[in-house]
Amino acid sequence: MTIRSMQRLFTALFLGHALIAPLSAHAHLMPSGKGTLNVTDTGVFLVLALPLSAFRDIDENGDGVTSLVEFNMRRDSIIERIESSVWLEQDGERLTPRHIMLSPQATHHGNHADTDSGVEEIAVLARFPRDAQTPLPEAFGVSVYGPSVQAIEVRASHRTMGLASTFTVSADAVREAISW
Repeated sequence: MTIRSMQRLFTALFLGHALIAPLSAHAHLMPSGKGTLNVTDTGVFLVLALPLSAFRDIDENGDGVTSLVEFNMRRDSIIERIESSVWLEQDGERLTPRHIMLSPQATHHGNHADTDSGVEEIAVLARFPRDAQTPLPEAFGVSVYGPSVQAIEVRASHRTMGLASTFTVSADAVREAISW
């Protein structure tokens, strides 16, 4: 085996391990029902924590626990659901999130993740397009909720302009204006 093929094998093993590493290795980014919108001149960056219960048909084997393998099998359908259920209104236009990344979160009991309970939350990281000439976002909407989370508190900020706003979207009021 050549050095080049050993490097490729090591890289493949490392990446494979990173994809299937135990859930306890994942940092808990944010509790379900919270979110942030960071507005810059180049985009609006979203972090949103959603309960896994907001996404149906993910538990492939029906055992009541969504494993990381099951989560990864349904990753594309989760992203599609987020694209159709999360939006930003800017200059009278409804924008969908782009470049969506998902981070599955394990249930936490005390200081340790309970890897036997599987994935229970999803941290969503995404970007909405924006340039410096575009007016500030006017509203934000979310229409995907689970039984345990019926409202999401969002903090929007534009650091360079010194602006901030905190608001709540809910299953009853899926769209909320951003008061700058």
